[in-house]
Amino acid sequence: MTRRPRLSIVTSFPADPSAPRGGVEAVSVTLVDALMSLEDFDIDVVTTDRDRTSPTTAMWKRAKVHRLPQQADRILVDATGPGRRQMHRYLAALRPDVVHAHDVYGLMVSGLALPRVMTIHGFIHGDTIVSGGRFRTLRSWLWKRAEHQAWRDHPHIVSISPYVRERLSGIARGKIHDIENPISSACFDVERRESGLTVFSAAVICRRKNTLALVEAFAQLVKDGADARLRLAGPVTEPAYGAL
Repeated sequence: MTRRPRLSIVTSFPADPSAPRGGVEAVSVTLVDALMSLEDFDIDVVTTDRDRTSPTTAMWKRAKVHRLPQQADRILVDATGPGRRQMHRYLAALRPDVVHAHDVYGLMVSGLALPRVMTIHGFIHGDTIVSGGRFRTLRSWLWKRAEHQAWRDHPHIVSISPYVRERLSGIARGKIHDIENPISSACFDVERRESGLTVFSAAVICRRKNTLALVEAFAQLVKDGADARLRLAGPVTEPAYGAL
């Protein structure tokens, strides 16, 4: 019997796919759901969970979702140390034909002797600087070093925007593919009821997302005569910043 091709998507994946938290989970759910419409290959989703003590497998539609225990408390330590070794062993046992890793999981599959592609959603070292906390400069430097090593290692990288591609220049050695993030079909199945120009942002309201810059830019747009409205619907994770 001929073995069907297998794709392993290594990413953040929610326990409840109908309620993803954050952009990477939302993208991953939408991508997996769309890929399942193609029936000529099997799909494994592999993720980690700090609440697990041993690997578990469950079905979501026709995809197998594998949840591995997070091996270290700190994400960077996990992604470059015990978590990476665990991921390599697990994927070797799954024997996928292609591995598609997202975000920090791209660090976990670095060096894996399998065809692979990494999608970069953002720059964790940049987020670390603006998110605060102790030793943020040192932590940002460590993240930058690890991220750059991963970018150089992957033979294929998906860039979701020109911003990402610009910052990969001179670092990534593999082929860069410009592919925007997928959007759920449910976002298009709505009744259109325009009432002037409205810009909607559902991002978390925090310093890391630079929400204030959006507000200030929009205020300048209105000052220049644009008849437009800005709607923010994300949760406020930094009350002091949200009050600005």
